Amino acid sequence: MKPAVHRIGVFTSGGDAPGMNAAIRAVVRASLHYGIDCIGIRRGYHGLLNGDFARLNFESVSDISRRGGTMLYSARSLEFIEEAGRKKALATCKLLGLDALVGIGGDGTFKGLLSLANSGISVIGIPGTIDNDIACSTYTIGFDSACNTAIECIDKLRDTMHSLGFLGPSVLGVAVFFIVPFLVVVYYSVIRSPMNPEFVFLDNFKAVLQNSSFRTAAKNTAMFSAIAVPLAVVLSLALALMLECRIPSKSLFRTFFLSPMMVPVASVVLIWQVVFHYRGTLNVILAGFGVDPIDWLNGPYCLLVIVVLFLWKNLGYNMILFMAALNNIPKELLEVADVEGASAAHKFFNIKLRYLSPTVLFVAILSIINSFKVFREIYLLTGNYPYDGLYMMQHFMNNTFGNLDYQKMSSAAVLMALVMVALIALLFKVEDIFGKDVEG
Repeated sequence: MKPAVHRIGVFTSGGDAPGMNAAIRAVVRASLHYGIDCIGIRRGYHGLLNGDFARLNFESVSDISRRGGTMLYSARSLEFIEEAGRKKALATCKLLGLDALVGIGGDGTFKGLLSLANSGISVIGIPGTIDNDIACSTYTIGFDSACNTAIECIDKLRDTMHSLGFLGPSVLGVAVFFIVPFLVVVYYSVIRSPMNPEFVFLDNFKAVLQNSSFRTAAKNTAMFSAIAVPLAVVLSLALALMLECRIPSKSLFRTFFLSPMMVPVASVVLIWQVVFHYRGTLNVILAGFGVDPIDWLNGPYCLLVIVVLFLWKNLGYNMILFMAALNNIPKELLEVADVEGASAAHKFFNIKLRYLSPTVLFVAILSIINSFKVFREIYLLTGNYPYDGLYMMQHFMNNTFGNLDYQKMSSAAVLMALVMVALIALLFKVEDIFGKDVEG
């Protein structure tokens, strides 16, 4: 028996809601199952007035349930409210040969369907609104999803508030002891003095850059970092690769480089004073070979002494970081490289080093920060005013602070911070280029 209805139209109107696509799919599949043509009317009543429609089939609705919104789009039509608009819509229905209309929407959609029903068109209304305000209906499409979304948002907000409660003390501590003091330093760098807060902008920076002590400190700090940081990265990586191999006395070797992490700074400095003093152990040993005493801490070799101290203190920790990173390299890649006959150098530069790039970045940043903090050891070895080759940026800032010259100290601190930020940004950029194909 042929169906009494041969062709229907389906549309969505008003605001879209979760589940509208599923309702469209159900209407289309059910109508096609019973041999009824299904016409999709885009943009609700606006499309009905302007002939914006398309024939729907199984393929049209095969993968729409999981999509958001509505595949037929939705719009509000002021023209349909007028009597002339409703007559035009009725004429479009007759022109398309529609025996019935299925409207999915809210209260406004249902009012429009009622007016079309009074004009002789068979209609079906499917409640689709997140407000659940359709008369004589218990649930509407989208209401359950809206409730679940609201509950989920409340749960997330509650979890966020709990997290902020735990983070609050740490954030407060960072703000009070780091962020606020740094902002005060920035403020001091652009005023004439704490007693005369006249805004001078870059005058303090110009004065610092012209200061001979600052230039000496900046040159020595840059030279030390340029020597010590690459050595710290390369040597710690070499040690990690060495410990990855089977070598005798591996535990003793590892202990030797990790022991400085457990030794207080004062003890390390005492050892260095005993070894590198003018009448120290090293000069006594060299004297046995006929070498004249060398003033290690007040001569051309002073920077070498501090570089050795820096490396001895930091290589162990960096080595542990590289050993952990080496263990995370996929063993399958190395096995394939072995099968293909790749050389050790090829495996290192094309596999290991690529996967180690984030660790290299981290170790480099850590070493840069530690190189700027070497003042502590130099101060304990030589005092406030060491040999010119050991006069670092921290000496300059410490001495200006002692002289209550806050403007020079603040300007030097801001310049130092800017240099560190620029260096770290450059390292991140290099790592992003070099290691992006093995991350994520």
